[in-house]
Amino acid sequence: MSGLDKGAKEQMRTLPIFEGLFGKQTNTLLRPFSRFSISSLFGSSSPSAAIPPNSLIEPLLAQASSLQPNAVPLTHELIKNLEGLKEFATRFKDFVISQEVAQSETQVQEGIHKLCQAYLAGIYLISSCLWAIDPSTDFVQSKEQTDFKAALPQCILGFFIVYSLDLDPPDNGLDKHLLGSIFTPTATQYNYLSPLLAHPPRLIADLQSQPTRPIAHSKLKPPMHSPVVASFPESTIEHETSYIVSLLNVYLEGIQNIQSLAGPIMAKNKMMREEDARRPRRIEMEVQIMRCDLLLSMTTKQIDEVKRRAMNKVQEEDAEDEIEEDEGNRDAFETRQTNAGVSVLEDSDEVDIKPRLSGESDLPFDEFLLSAQSASKYGKNRHDDSGIKWEDQAEKSLVQCLESAKQLLDKGRGEVLSSQVEALDWLGQSGVISSEDEKRSTRTSRSPTHVDDPDEASTSDDESEDSFSSETESEPEETEELLHPCPLRTIFRLQDRYEEQRLAVWLHLPSAKRGKMGWFMRGEDGRVGAIWDAFGLAALMQFDSETLLRYGLGADKLDKWVELAAVKNAKKIKRRGKKNV
Repeated sequence: MSGLDKGAKEQMRTLPIFEGLFGKQTNTLLRPFSRFSISSLFGSSSPSAAIPPNSLIEPLLAQASSLQPNAVPLTHELIKNLEGLKEFATRFKDFVISQEVAQSETQVQEGIHKLCQAYLAGIYLISSCLWAIDPSTDFVQSKEQTDFKAALPQCILGFFIVYSLDLDPPDNGLDKHLLGSIFTPTATQYNYLSPLLAHPPRLIADLQSQPTRPIAHSKLKPPMHSPVVASFPESTIEHETSYIVSLLNVYLEGIQNIQSLAGPIMAKNKMMREEDARRPRRIEMEVQIMRCDLLLSMTTKQIDEVKRRAMNKVQEEDAEDEIEEDEGNRDAFETRQTNAGVSVLEDSDEVDIKPRLSGESDLPFDEFLLSAQSASKYGKNRHDDSGIKWEDQAEKSLVQCLESAKQLLDKGRGEVLSSQVEALDWLGQSGVISSEDEKRSTRTSRSPTHVDDPDEASTSDDESEDSFSSETESEPEETEELLHPCPLRTIFRLQDRYEEQRLAVWLHLPSAKRGKMGWFMRGEDGRVGAIWDAFGLAALMQFDSETLLRYGLGADKLDKWVELAAVKNAKKIKRRGKKNV
């Protein structure tokens, strides 16, 4: 009997087992002795030689199945059940790594499936517990809160690791929970991942309700996916945002490795199999957009710090230029004096060209370097040394969104970006909540990054503009068929918000140091502008101009894309002409 392949064993070695969480941790050096028993002297198998019993994780699965959407699990019960998951995962990991067992063996596959279910239940229960907590309470600083926050990314990682090893699941419940993740917790029967992805919009709404300057009440983004909306204190908002971004990163790494998710009907032809392949890409796109939305919102929140850093950068570059110029003058001066055989101090005729740093009355060169570094009005303050540069993270995230969108277009999967998604289509009638009110809600269910009111469906572009701009662009009127905000529409808005932030920073810089506005708007080294243009050329191949405008693309941006396409086509025609000559 052959054992697990090398790749599967390596994956199991990385399986998280809540080291140091939930109770006392046994010293790993003493673990073999902690399992010693009299029976081991007589040849009986040790715990590592057998798959751990399901009784260790059954309480966790039962607690998850009995928890109603938006309810809060009992903390002490959850901790006890997570300790059971910890023991099961530890023993199962040791068993699979140490024993020569086949991955397809029935008992191994049953253990893998049960462990996958347990990690999924852990995600549901922990996220439900964390997001129901008022950030202003003392529980935020408690040991339980710390352990829960450390365990949640481990549950997400563990779920996707074990999911990839689940060769023949007895049902497709795991897939359905993945499909249900982008809908509200009350919209579907498969909502174990919904609380995880429903929390970032709550944080985004909180960021937008506390901007750098007040926003008109009519333009505040209403909370939509959490019954409890608490304002995060200023002292914790950055930490909370960083934590949520890290969770989304782990989730993205996992969903990117999933190639297909089956719908309510088993795929019987090529078209249906392609539809199955599009579903994980849609989830991936939604999560990427959510992460970018959060980072852009945090950048807007910290726009004054962004401007300060930009000003510091300009002043530091000026200081470096002055130093380089002074060094060049000094080198040239010393070269001339050496060739002439005359001392600098003896040649009074050369005083006018002597560098101002080399005279006896000037600062020594090393001291000038130090003074130049601190010459800025803001200096090397705490924001520059230890603060998070949200604008850099937001730009990187936007680039990744545009790259992913372009790849989808290149593969002919434009529907992933433009189509409406309904829980009924993905999960079937049995997968949605049965009440008539919830059915109507499901029919118009949105991605967790969006609000329910079509008049307020902008993913914070209005709010972002008001926080640092005196003018607000009017949103194009949404038609009935586009009431559900799709990734394509949201990408256009994210790009608009990014450019508005860049414009705000550009206007803050001294006029002589701004450079060309068009180049500055394209981001650092033009990265955002380059991928935006490439995405635009791909979009023109999939959608006509009228459709792009209906999805929210600005007319000026469309004109630039069309111009780029014309130039590209002209170059192609010219190259073909040369070949034919």
